[in-house]
Amino acid sequence: MAQHEARAARSGAKEFFTKLESPFILDDPATQAPRGFRTLVQEAGIRSVVMLSITWRSELKGLLYFVSLRDAASTTATWR
Repeated sequence: MAQHEARAARSGAKEFFTKLESPFILDDPATQAPRGFRTLVQEAGIRSVVMLSITWRSELKGLLYFVSLRDAASTTATWR
């Protein structure tokens, strides 16, 4: 990937997570993750991923995420 393409991808991801108002859940990360990460996800046995953005005054400060190694982990949580 060219350097300008990588910068554009990061910018788009930053904008996405800045506007995110609820948890972002990957319930099948082995197929939903970017191609370069799929083997890693499968080898690690990751079944689901939940990400929350941390923003302050509309500026993305970080991401909080966790993974589950159990099936259907995202369907057992209740978000309010």
